[in-house]
Amino acid sequence: MDQQIPERRLSDEARARRRTELMEAITADDTRTRRWLAPVAAAAVVAGLVGGGYAVTRLGDNGAPDQRPERSLDVAGSGTATPSTQPTPVCGDITAEEPEQSMRDRAATPLWRDPAVAPSLQSYRDILVRHLDPRDAHLERRVTNIQAGGSPECGFDSLGTKLGWNVAGEDGLGMVQVEVSTSRRDSQVGMTFDVWDGVHSGLPGVERAEVAGDGDRMAVLVTRSDGLAVGILADPLFGNNAVTPVSGFEFTIHDLVATAADPEFALP
Repeated sequence: MDQQIPERRLSDEARARRRTELMEAITADDTRTRRWLAPVAAAAVVAGLVGGGYAVTRLGDNGAPDQRPERSLDVAGSGTATPSTQPTPVCGDITAEEPEQSMRDRAATPLWRDPAVAPSLQSYRDILVRHLDPRDAHLERRVTNIQAGGSPECGFDSLGTKLGWNVAGEDGLGMVQVEVSTSRRDSQVGMTFDVWDGVHSGLPGVERAEVAGDGDRMAVLVTRSDGLAVGILADPLFGNNAVTPVSGFEFTIHDLVATAADPEFALP
């Protein structure tokens, strides 16, 4: 006789009768039948309704309650599978700026302060200061954003940041963007302009140097012999952060080429 798991609408008397029938099936003399039925019946025996669900008692081979610790069983289609505790890495392009609330902002750690990337971003600023702002009087001192292709978990194709450029006595705000990429193809600075002109740099380790610009913006893209590409973009107006541009920069496009050729630029 097929045994059915009791339904909630059964009376106490009916549930007791079903329980007795199941127990008789479990304790039958045929050993092979008992071994097959025991785990099935143990999952079906109802000890009572708890919080609107069924409380199930697992039985041992001797018919007594099994005291061994419970193990979680995932049943296909049951919707009770335990979710994985391993986080799924988020890969893809990243653009995050203050005061934008990115994934890691909500975790109380802005991505540009992540230990996996913060030292690299800070080193980029230090290199820019050394070449373009030796008195450290213009460049924003604190990194507040990140532009990247990839992520710390999946590896970076490109990593960079935008830094504000101030001029004493002016209300405007300019911007210097720096980016290091695994190749010229992955450079977001490279994608900013449609036309690039090759220039001779004569600098060691430089395989190719290019310049571009429109209006007051100027940019350089240096491809090194190790395959890395470094792009730098200078814009008198820091878009989205200011409405007034600065009057100009103290460096030239040739200074930008020399800066991009600095061998200390590297990906984490």
